[in-house]
Amino acid sequence: VDNGLVDGYLFNGYVDKIDVAYGPEGSGWNNISITAYDAHKRIVNTRVADYDTTIYPGDHVTPLEAIELAVTEAGYSMSPDSVALNHKMPHVTETDVIVNTFINDALETGLGVMWVDPPTEEVVVIPRPTIVTTPPEGTYTIGNNHGDALHLCMSDIVVNADGDVVFNSLRVSNKNDDTEYVVKINQDSIDLYGIFALDVAINTTPDGQLVKWANEVFAQSPTKLVSQVETPAVDRTGTLTEAAFFTPGTLIGVKYTKSPLAIDDYYTITKVSHSIDVDNWFTTLELWKEF
Repeated sequence: VDNGLVDGYLFNGYVDKIDVAYGPEGSGWNNISITAYDAHKRIVNTRVADYDTTIYPGDHVTPLEAIELAVTEAGYSMSPDSVALNHKMPHVTETDVIVNTFINDALETGLGVMWVDPPTEEVVVIPRPTIVTTPPEGTYTIGNNHGDALHLCMSDIVVNADGDVVFNSLRVSNKNDDTEYVVKINQDSIDLYGIFALDVAINTTPDGQLVKWANEVFAQSPTKLVSQVETPAVDRTGTLTEAAFFTPGTLIGVKYTKSPLAIDDYYTITKVSHSIDVDNWFTTLELWKEF
């Protein structure tokens, strides 16, 4: 996009699907719909001849090193903006494998967020942001809070009230040894609501990492979580908004008050989708929050 103020890539990717629809004979119209994905889809579906983390010294590999090796073997590069992730993983030596398993394990074990930078097609990895009560300066909010200086209008919102995400009993085991595990419970919540249990297996080393990981992720989740919001990327005056430029890993506020909802919280963007036609441009953001 080049509108005089902004000149740069909003998206850099590959056409995945083209659908063409035609109107009745004589109507003179046809509709072409194109779906495209960035390099992330190609990276996670790449088969590599060798995946060997023993190229890194020591008795373990870090999650960022595991992702870097997978990305490099897939023919792409890591961004210098990437940040080291916490926790440790055992070394792996595999041949003729698809790299998505190693990337998923590393993101889960290291509690990370990953995306592809549009201008460079480099992979960015950062730790999942922690709880935010005072957002950084310049943080945008989406909702019906029109008085905020950095407000973006909301065109759609998806809120979950799902018992499956409100776990109060967590069992974390080691993928490499299921006899090694740790259990965390919230007894007050169990006394009030009964047990909502969740089992997770992570690919880590057997030196206290399970307890460390469980302590970092276990908490009582609320019953209402915003999973997705949509906002126009072009406002009523025809001006391109910041919604056109959001990337995963970005913090945004969601402020929406309409009975019975009263939401005022901050979330991390995990996926960005653009829907563009001749009349409209909407940006859909999938969100995640650590509690």
